[in-house]
Amino acid sequence: MQRIAAVVNDQVISMYDLAARTRLILLSSDLQDTPEIRSRLVPQILRQLIDETLQFQEARRLNITVGSNEVQQALARIAKQNDMTEGQFQDFLKKADIPVSTVVDQVKAGIAWSKIVAQKIRPQIEIGDDQVQEYLTHLKSSETKPQYRLQEIFLAVDSSQQDEEVRRTAERLAEQIRGGANFPALARQFSQSATAAVGGDMGWIDLDSLDPALAKAVDRLKPGELSDPVRTVSGYTLLLLREQGANASEAVADGNVKLQHFFLPKPANAKPEDLQALRSTAETIAKTATGCADMPALRKQLPDARSVLPDEVAMKDLAPALRAIVAKLPVGKASEPINGKDGVLVVMVCERTGTTGLPDADEVRNRIGREKLDLLARRYMRDLRMAAFVDVRA
Repeated sequence: MQRIAAVVNDQVISMYDLAARTRLILLSSDLQDTPEIRSRLVPQILRQLIDETLQFQEARRLNITVGSNEVQQALARIAKQNDMTEGQFQDFLKKADIPVSTVVDQVKAGIAWSKIVAQKIRPQIEIGDDQVQEYLTHLKSSETKPQYRLQEIFLAVDSSQQDEEVRRTAERLAEQIRGGANFPALARQFSQSATAAVGGDMGWIDLDSLDPALAKAVDRLKPGELSDPVRTVSGYTLLLLREQGANASEAVADGNVKLQHFFLPKPANAKPEDLQALRSTAETIAKTATGCADMPALRKQLPDARSVLPDEVAMKDLAPALRAIVAKLPVGKASEPINGKDGVLVVMVCERTGTTGLPDADEVRNRIGREKLDLLARRYMRDLRMAAFVDVRA
């Protein structure tokens, strides 16, 4: 286990480091721990460890440090995301034979790299008013076009010699995802796009906003399907089509809504006529409501009515079918009864907050900035790789 997996300039990555990171990724991605799966993932995992070593070395060159309190806060967030206390999270890692240092090293690399990007790249980015206006004009023209909610895993190709290796890695990841592996977890571990931090979620997008090769691949997908690796100028991309909307109004993924609603559960062993009677009752009550102020009193007229939704909810957190209905509902108008597996739901939008249409100029400026930052950060990382001495021995 102490054999050398790779040498990066003056630092060594051991086989122990590689094995521990591999166990972590297998565990977090819901992958089976088999020799075959390990052998397929190890090349990309080693490349990730090499990149992190280069990031640490660059941070050291720039006199950038990562404090223990920053690491502790990051570990606390990870534990919370997994519904654990920090102690429970450490016990969980111990049972899985994963050293806490494996997670700490990965966290420190991420923090160090974010500081490098903030110091060396962010000051270079300037966004003019004309760019903001051009972006808004494009969004406006895309409102009536089909929208696609996508997730991505991007693997960069820095030289022609790497092309075949990166393509095989993308194919292996696609195979694992189609076999049930957790897409967001793999995106966080492997993707070299800025969307890696959010599990590869690109949000809602129209095809004109994509590279032509990616747009062609998405156009062939159905919701829930994964593309084959798509080669672009920068590297290989895997795309997962989460949802599809006919236009921007059906693809509202941002913003919050305040709701009033009632849910009528279907009785046990309900017959078709029972369900029809339930729907008729819901329809009558819904037509009586003239606004959100009426809903609480009307709900009291239904002894079996339940609340199944929060009073305020993010649009992105609603189920896709319900989100499409809520997105079209005028404020203060009750929906038609919505049939569900367990009963009938009527919902009314009382208020919309946040971004539910075109973003404002500040949000557009932030979006453009993030895109530029992502591109420049990838170029910075590519330059670090090209300037480094890397001897892979695993």
